[in-house]
Amino acid sequence: MKTVFFATVAAGLEDLLAPELEALGARDIRRQSAGVQFTGDLACGY
Repeated sequence: MKTVFFATVAAGLEDLLAPELEALGARDIRRQSAGVQFTGDLACGY
């Protein structure tokens, strides 16, 4: 089952977080102010 998550990060670091999430299996990655929204299974969210 896929779940939508939001990972917070200090403003300006969204571009560094997104590739890390993708490497962990995150999909539908969307950079937003002070974070990144993504979908994935529970293992990806943790």
